[in-house]
Amino acid sequence: MKWINSIAFRLSASIAVVILATALTVASVILSEEQKALENYLRIRAFQLGEIMSRQMIEPLLYEELYTVYTLFESYIKSADSIIVYAETYDPEGRFLLHSDEVPKIVKLPVELSSYQTEAGFINPSESINSGRAFDLIYPIIAPNLGHIGYLRLGITPVHLIETLEHIKKKVLVVTAGIVFSGILAGLWMARRIIKPILVLNHAVLQLEEETLGEDIEILGIGEIRELTLSFNAMSKKLKESMVAIKTTQEALVRKEKLYVLGEFSAGLAHEIKNPLTPIKMLIQRAYEQNEPLEGDDLVIVNDEIKRIDKIVSQFLGYARMNEPRIESVDINRLIKDVVTLTKQKIEKSGVEFILEIEELSANLDANADGLKQVIINLVLNALQAMPDGGVITLSVSGDDKHIRIEVSDSGVGMSEEQMTKIFNPFFTTKQNGTGLGLAVVWNVIESLNGKIQFFSKPQQGTKVVVSLPYE
Repeated sequence: MKWINSIAFRLSASIAVVILATALTVASVILSEEQKALENYLRIRAFQLGEIMSRQMIEPLLYEELYTVYTLFESYIKSADSIIVYAETYDPEGRFLLHSDEVPKIVKLPVELSSYQTEAGFINPSESINSGRAFDLIYPIIAPNLGHIGYLRLGITPVHLIETLEHIKKKVLVVTAGIVFSGILAGLWMARRIIKPILVLNHAVLQLEEETLGEDIEILGIGEIRELTLSFNAMSKKLKESMVAIKTTQEALVRKEKLYVLGEFSAGLAHEIKNPLTPIKMLIQRAYEQNEPLEGDDLVIVNDEIKRIDKIVSQFLGYARMNEPRIESVDINRLIKDVVTLTKQKIEKSGVEFILEIEELSANLDANADGLKQVIINLVLNALQAMPDGGVITLSVSGDDKHIRIEVSDSGVGMSEEQMTKIFNPFFTTKQNGTGLGLAVVWNVIESLNGKIQFFSKPQQGTKVVVSLPYE
């Protein structure tokens, strides 16, 4: 999707991910520190309770008033905010003396009580807290002036700690979600502030055309983006000035080219017309000087030269008046057969072998029928004239889904590389009686049909002409 690759989406997504990751990290750290603080508070409170209860048990134990001890246990266990779930007491040798009513909750001691004679301690508190189970506090009971008289075992529950942590976690998550949401909104607003000038500049670049060159775009943003916008406006103005200068120069070049071509055409046409006019002028001048009428062979020569002038003028007009061709559906198979019929007589008289290779095409070609027919006739007659001593002409037609290919090849005198570069120039010819306009007309017709024409030739090795026309 295009919007996923946009800089606006990527920047917004990056800001959102950074804010989310930062918020989750901070929340995790806060919850971890809160858990440590609550665990430490639970230990401190357990020690305080152990110290208070051990002092309260000194006198009942010395007088063996176990019921008083039992009453003390129950009062602490059943208080509203109690963290004690069970309690036991032992004599100095570690023998059991009394326990609270919560017998099912009491776990067998995993250690020897003798290690706690002088100092209280916990048994696996961290593991129990993480699992939600009660853990043990062993507190020595020491009477003033009498020393160690027994042990107090308390079962400390982390339930209240876990409940408090869950409550804190919910609050932290709510606050974190609010911060993330607010941060993302702020980030998107900031990203929009940063991206909007870039998007405006990008839109201006995409819409940049000759008509919009030189138009200033609104300057948004600050710093580098502002400088970039100013540079773009300056570039647009310079580009418009360059385009105007190029267009003016191009128009001047086109005018010069037209004048040059007109001069070349005029010189060529004057030269071609002057050649037949010379013998006409000489014959008329002799008849005038000798006061004799034109007759016999002189009239034949004048008539032939006038026909030659007419032919030159007609071909020149045909070349100069290349209007938009009339496009129609052409049966290429039928058109090739017409070409063969029209050129058959000349081919037979010349003694040249003619080979026709035509692939039957099912669809018609959209083309100028008269123009295309004249192209193929010109190419066949050119091939014929290139073989004064006989040879072989091959006309082949083939096609695929996109193009029709027409090839005319001969085994004649061929052409040099220098001649190949000039064959489409008006009035260039290698034939004694040629006008030099035939291939120029051929090129114009093929160009008007969006086709291509190629010549392949070497001296004394013949010539092959390939015409390719778009075909649907």
